[in-house]
Parts: sequence; C-alpha cells; structure tokens
Amino acid sequence: MPEKTPRDPQPAPHDLILESRARLTVTGVQKVLHCNADSAAMETGKGTLHLTGAQLNMAALDLETGEAKFTGRIDAREEEAPKLLLNEAQPLTESAVESLQQPKKGTQKSVYTDAQAAKLAPQKLFLRISSLQSDEWTQIKEVLRTQPGDTPVYLYPMDTKKKTLAARRYWCKPDIAFLTKLRFLLREEDVIIQ
Repeated sequence: MPEKTPRDPQPAPHDLILESRARLTVTGVQKVLHCNADSAAMETGKGTLHLTGAQLNMAALDLETGEAKFTGRIDAREEEAPKLLLNEAQPLTESAVESLQQPKKGTQKSVYTDAQAAKLAPQKLFLRISSLQSDEWTQIKEVLRTQPGDTPVYLYPMDTKKKTLAARRYWCKPDIAFLTKLRFLLREEDVIIQ
C-alpha cells in the first residue's frame, strides 16, 4: 500500500464561546503567545487572538484538540489576520503555559508594543517634570525602579511640553507609599494616577 504524503494542514475550526463574560472557550488554538492576569494572546488557524480583561486564568489547554479555556472577566477581544513568519516558533507545551501564568519578575514578553500595552493598561501614571535632563528625572527613575510593574508612566517635561511614554523598565506598580515618594520629589499636582 503506498505511503500517504503529508499535505499542508488545514486550519482547525476556530470558535469562541463566551459565557457571562466570565468563561471563554476558544477552539482552533495552535499555540499560546502569552497569558497573564490582564491579557492573553494565542495563534489560531484564523490568525492571532488577543484577549484583555481582569483576573484572567487559563483553566485548561489542550494543544492536540486546539482548545483553551479561560476564566476571569473578559473585557475585549481582538483578532488579527494570520501573518507568515520565516522563523516561526514551536508551539508551547502545557507545562510552558503553566510557567507563563506565573512569570518570573521581568521575564514575560508581550506581543504588544509599549504604546499598545500602555493604551490597554487599566491605569496610567502621569508625571510632570521640569526636564528629562534634570537631576529630578534621575531621582524619579530611581524611585520607579524600586517597584516595577505593568502601569505605564507618561512624562510631561515642562521644557518640551510633549507627553512622552517612559521606557517599559520604568513602568511601575504604584501604591500609596510609592506615590507619596514621588509626590515628595515633585508636587502633589504633578503626580496623577488614572
């Protein structure tokens, strides 16, 4: 009997089943790009699926059947058409996905640019400073580095009067004590969290 030759695989059917904005089943999943409490992204036969929400958790993943299940609050989804890549990465294993759900500090990579991630962030920190060349900015950078996180930091230098998104290494996880330190270096009205 002649041996069958492999053909190009047809994309698996891709469906989304959303229940009460709290449970989501996705079929046609080929690989998971990232997953954390605020967002997830995966490759499907129809392109890349991006999810945003809160307390997102990948409850189940079966790459053989192409099914992923999420719990948490699902706020939005966005789908991109497939892109052809020259050096496409291998699909993640289930154990690798588990490690993505609890990433080591500073190791998780995003599929978003900093500007896209900042736009999607639930809160943002705005700092009005005198100049990016000032000692003030040097001191603020030191404070920002003490509490790394996912809150984007926007700077408004008074000398240029142009809002600037700070590099991701300066994004923070603000709390009251952290904001108090910043307000000590600046003025109360120069530190705004929204």
